[in-house]
Amino acid sequence: MSDKDSKLLLRWLSTPEVRKWWGDADEELNLILNRKDPGTGDADGYIVQVNDRPTAYIQSWDANKLDQKWADEEPWLRDVPKGTLGIDILIGEPNMIGKGLGGIIIQAFSDKLFSAGASRLMIDPDAGNERAIKAYTKAGFTPFDEHWNAEGGTILMDLTPDKLEALND
Repeated sequence: MSDKDSKLLLRWLSTPEVRKWWGDADEELNLILNRKDPGTGDADGYIVQVNDRPTAYIQSWDANKLDQKWADEEPWLRDVPKGTLGIDILIGEPNMIGKGLGGIIIQAFSDKLFSAGASRLMIDPDAGNERAIKAYTKAGFTPFDEHWNAEGGTILMDLTPDKLEALND
């Protein structure tokens, strides 16, 4: 992900399906662009191409290096074990949603992160996002906790190298 991808990402973030789960497109783009430096412990994002066409965005982030603002908004982040990376994904092209790409992309990205030394991955879908939860389950993630507030619920799911290996066997 580079600054040259910002127009594409803004278009994706502005689609109704993505906006429903990610929120305001301009705000989310600003967060992504300002958190993309892995050297600061923030998000490390990628544009995913399928058949040589930009199709999705995926990022990883170290929950133990997020600033206090995030811990205040999402108190469960304070309890994430060291060495855990979080993942976020969106399928940006509307005609590619519902084709099973989410699980495939997440599984490949998880393998990359484990190969680079991650010990545990987690993802935190909205409790109402059944399509995402299905994709994450397909990729090997399993629920381990739930958090609820006035805005709704978050399902915490995780994946370890041994779970991914068992899935691939």
